[in-house]
Amino acid sequence: MSDSSGAGPAGAEQPPLTVLAHSLRMAPMPSPKQMVSFYDPDQFEEFVKEWVPALDTKYVLVERHGGSGDHGVDVAGYLSHKRLEGQWHNYQCKRYTAALSWGTAAGEIRKMFVAAAAGAFTVPTRYVFVAPIISRSLPRQFAKPTECRTKFLQELSTTRDKLVTALTDDQRRAVAI
Repeated sequence: MSDSSGAGPAGAEQPPLTVLAHSLRMAPMPSPKQMVSFYDPDQFEEFVKEWVPALDTKYVLVERHGGSGDHGVDVAGYLSHKRLEGQWHNYQCKRYTAALSWGTAAGEIRKMFVAAAAGAFTVPTRYVFVAPIISRSLPRQFAKPTECRTKFLQELSTTRDKLVTALTDDQRRAVAI
């Protein structure tokens, strides 16, 4: 028998009762890199538009162009009020489940150069791919600009891409410059 004094049967002392709060365990928060994988393409471009100003405070404006007919410009960081007619940086967003590879990158670069040759805008002074996963070989290819340019021009001369085949000879030369 026990009384309220904490003494148990035959006078044995029992420790006082301790009540512990129920501990809730929450799932760990995903890292920012993991969060990006949940974005759809539009959300990813919006994320990049918000992130780009933190990269370079020299931008007078950062604008999203992504979507159908964007000429290979998803997010543009303008270095002057001339916007696409002045100096600017192109951020090409690629959020795929597979790694960004040369084939996809070259097609996007080609699209941008074709639009510039057609007078849609000046060629950007910086071109940046923003992708959660980039193939191991792509940065190595870009690290050798002479070889990269040679490969790009070789593919440009043999492509069946309608954007390129529709160009005049003068426009094709402008793309190759």
